Amino acid sequence: APVILVNHALTGNSNVAGPKGWWSKIFGKGKTIDLNHYTVLSINIPGNGYDGFLIEQYQDFVAKDIAQLFCQLLDVLHIDHLYALIGCSLGGGIAWEMVLLRPNITQYLIPVAANCQTSLWLQGHCQVQQRILLHSKNPIEDARQMAMLFYRAPQSFEQKRAILRDQRNVQYDIKSWLDYHGHQLNKRFNLQAYLFMNRLLGSVNVETGVHQLKEKLKSIKATVVSVAINSDFLIPASEVYATHQQLRRLGIISFYHEIKSEHGHDAFLIAHEQLSDILQTLFKIKVYENY
Repeated sequence: APVILVNHALTGNSNVAGPKGWWSKIFGKGKTIDLNHYTVLSINIPGNGYDGFLIEQYQDFVAKDIAQLFCQLLDVLHIDHLYALIGCSLGGGIAWEMVLLRPNITQYLIPVAANCQTSLWLQGHCQVQQRILLHSKNPIEDARQMAMLFYRAPQSFEQKRAILRDQRNVQYDIKSWLDYHGHQLNKRFNLQAYLFMNRLLGSVNVETGVHQLKEKLKSIKATVVSVAINSDFLIPASEVYATHQQLRRLGIISFYHEIKSEHGHDAFLIAHEQLSDILQTLFKIKVYENY
């Protein structure tokens, strides 16, 4: 069966499908990406802590290093070519790095809420996250609370407040919401893993100059299907669209889709129906019969 590689986000892991899978509404038997017809591979980013492995010297690594490791693993598994390479947020940045390392690695590159290079805005976010993680008395919880304000959009909070007021006559408490998300991450994530993954997010092609990146993009053989989110503060849709336009000018086959959601960057985990509508054309059974 055609092979699909899925790269997870900053606090995610390789558990994509199944009862506890973070994209189980997209991946599964009879789902948009049907496991009856596709082989789906997902890899824990080494250092994310979910397999008990941590990296202390986190500043010695960048996203490109993980991309190289993933490419080497595909070699070990004798996978010469992917049908699709999908990555969301940080995972999308690593997917971009993989395609720039190996232009023929996949037929379709599908970055979701991700771009080919970390912006100055996102680098700044990662810098503040690192300072919180290094200096706070409650590093994971405090960093997560700050991050949640970027992962969601203002209208998401207002929508939730309106729903609670109208349906339950309850006042929406933002402090409790932030405390909850900080506490939940603290239960399942490790400080060293957070430092490492945050470092990777802030390093996607950062050292690549504009001219050099343009030359790398020219080499891509994949069809690029970019999925942005209209309310994304972390990786704005305008940046993703600008990359799409650049790819088209370079002669790369590129398509752009935009999820409409009040939920900001996190919409890739929430707007399943819209994402399914975008992806289903590529993953209909008949599509891969000539693969």
